[in-house]
Amino acid sequence: MKIKPDGNIFSRFFDNRADSLIKQLPDLVKTHAGSIKRNYLGIGSGFYEGGNSTNKMPKVVSEIETVLKEAGLLIKEPEKDIYVNPMNCQAISSCIDILEQNSWIVRPAFDALCEGNNHQQQRLLHAKFIFSAKGSSTSDECKSSWLYLGSGNLTSPGFLNKASLNGGNLEAGILFSPKDLNWFGEENTEQCISNKLPINWDDERIITDTAKLCAGDEMPEHDSQFLAAPVSYFTLSIIDEATYALKPCFTDKQDYQVWFADGEACQMENDLHIWPSPAPRQVKVSWLSDKQILSSYVPVFDEFGRLAATPLPEIEIDDAWGLVGAFPVLPNDSGDDNQPPDDSGVAEGSIKPNAGNSDYHINKMMQLIEHIAQKQTAIDAVNWAQWCYRLEQVFCLMGKSEAIQYFQGIKVNPISPLWAKPFRPDFAEDTHSDAGRLYEELLCKIEMTLKLTDLLKLGGEDE
Repeated sequence: MKIKPDGNIFSRFFDNRADSLIKQLPDLVKTHAGSIKRNYLGIGSGFYEGGNSTNKMPKVVSEIETVLKEAGLLIKEPEKDIYVNPMNCQAISSCIDILEQNSWIVRPAFDALCEGNNHQQQRLLHAKFIFSAKGSSTSDECKSSWLYLGSGNLTSPGFLNKASLNGGNLEAGILFSPKDLNWFGEENTEQCISNKLPINWDDERIITDTAKLCAGDEMPEHDSQFLAAPVSYFTLSIIDEATYALKPCFTDKQDYQVWFADGEACQMENDLHIWPSPAPRQVKVSWLSDKQILSSYVPVFDEFGRLAATPLPEIEIDDAWGLVGAFPVLPNDSGDDNQPPDDSGVAEGSIKPNAGNSDYHINKMMQLIEHIAQKQTAIDAVNWAQWCYRLEQVFCLMGKSEAIQYFQGIKVNPISPLWAKPFRPDFAEDTHSDAGRLYEELLCKIEMTLKLTDLLKLGGEDE
């Protein structure tokens, strides 16, 4: 399988849905770490293939070496280590002789954090890794190193087969090309390979006696521990201030029930589940499977498209710029950054923020609109949708602010200038583009939520 780039980016992540991990590994190594031959190979796994044959090499161990040599990534006679859990290493426990004949050295997994403790106190190896690099007698550097870390144990179903219903687990991994690693920590102890992986070069740790190894248990068969609910999420819609509707992620009716926290069943109207205020972050769903009633909690997308999100607080106009001015990141907790300049032309202290002061609300709102327009005309197309969602959140959270209530009282729509073309980027000037349609749908939704739709527009009807 060829590793296909996304533009100029080659993924380090791969899985075995289309092909086995072992078949994809050489191309990934060449892409991310180079095509030279290395003289060291180390592998480790928390579980190896079963069996107790003493007459032939473990299949996966042999295949890894063969594939790397055929791909020109390993010299003919490299140094090779295999790391195991001594008391649970399956077929490795019975084939030390054949491994030694093929120049493999068996070592116990090394735990730098527990070094010096006995075996019972040390943590057992769970990692699945393959590490290869080029070493020399004149340098402590691990040259041209690469590292595979993944979910698949070094077994045929985990590493040699692609995912299937018959003999292939679903597995994934990542190929790293670590820099500045060294073999023994002579110059930089922190970058010593033994501080990064469960490996160690001490000769006294080499296992040559079969009596010091135990096959352990075979891989246990696991029953299904989780069955997905018939609906994976709901989307929240606001009916009124006291009532919400939960729309399931599919249109086909399926047999399930949504429950309130008090154990009462949620009623449905027109395929929507009616939910009282406050809005839920997740809901309990139950369904019948094989004559058993199962249940699970299902997340809810809120009105801003956030999944299982914490409710947002109501804000005043002075808080609004901190939320839009910091875009695309969230504002600092201090609230000091990304504040618009005080260019209202009003002397400090002459206007006080209270519901009865019209100048304050007008100046603050127009200042906010001006700076939103200034910022959004510079937004690029890639970030446009996210910007629109940020605007929706900010304005809708201002629904009960003194400023919005003031403009509702004088029957003026203060956000109407944002419809004007000069206040929009070129790619979203009108509804001829997806970006323009998204923006106008957003403004309509904001005006409806804030009850501004039928109010007087600033600048006239046609602007």
